[in-house]
Amino acid sequence: MTDTPTRIAVVVMIVGEKYVREFENNYKGSVSHYCERHGYDFYVLDQLIMPLEPFDRKKFFWQRFLIPSLPELRSYDYVLVIDADIFISPIAPALPILQPGKFGCINERKYLGNYDWRILVQEARGWERTGKDWYALSGEEKDYHDHIQGGVVLYQPKYHADLLLKLYEENIDNYMKWHQDDQSFLSSYGIDRDMIEWMDQRYDCVWVFWRDIMYPGFDRYSPDLKKLLVKRFIQLNWFTHWTMNLDVDVLQSVVNG
Repeated sequence: MTDTPTRIAVVVMIVGEKYVREFENNYKGSVSHYCERHGYDFYVLDQLIMPLEPFDRKKFFWQRFLIPSLPELRSYDYVLVIDADIFISPIAPALPILQPGKFGCINERKYLGNYDWRILVQEARGWERTGKDWYALSGEEKDYHDHIQGGVVLYQPKYHADLLLKLYEENIDNYMKWHQDDQSFLSSYGIDRDMIEWMDQRYDCVWVFWRDIMYPGFDRYSPDLKKLLVKRFIQLNWFTHWTMNLDVDVLQSVVNG
C-alpha cells in the first residue's frame, strides 16, 4: 500500500524558438530523466494557452495559472509547473505529498531557515531589502517577508484548476498595475488564505542568488574552480534554477564531464 498519488504531471511552458532550443540543449534531458525515474508524465507546452496581443513577458507568466485547467491535465492528482531553466539532479527525490487544497512552493525569502542570507543579495544588488519592502513596491502592506519562487509550483488540479482559471480571468487585465507579476499575486493570495505548503528549498535553488552569497567574484575564478563549485551545487540541491542562463556553460561542462 502506498500513499503516492497515482498520476503526476511535470509541465514546462516555453514559447519561442530561442527558448525552446536553450531548454532542449541544457535542461530537457534532466527533466525527462527525473520523470522516467519516478513514473511522472512529462509535458512541454510550446504554444500560448490564450493569445496575447501584444505579447508581454509578465503577462506570459500569468499563463502558468491556466496549465492545471487544461483538459489533458485536470485528471492528475498533482501538476508540477516548472520554468524552462530548471536542471534536475539525477538523484532528486520524488515530489512531496501535500495537504489537500495546498499549493507546494519554495520560500524565496527564507534561506537556510532565516531571512538574512537573502538580504545580502538584495543589498549587494541595490534592490528592496526585505520581503515586506518587496510587497510594498506592489502597494501592499504585509506583516511577513515570505513569498514564493514562481519557477517551481506544485498544484492539485482537483482544488486549483477552476480557482486559478477564475483568478486569471479576473486579474489579467490589471496585472501591470504594479511592478510585479504572477509570482507576487500568487504569494499574496496563497499566504493570506493559508494555501501555501512550503517545500524543501532544494526543490528550487536559484543559482544566481547563491552565487552572490557564497561565491562573490565568481567571474574571476579559474574554469576548474567554477566547475567544481557548480558540480557541488547541483549535487547538494535537487532542482537548480539557472535564471538568465547565467553560467549555464559551466553547468554543461559538469554534465558532459
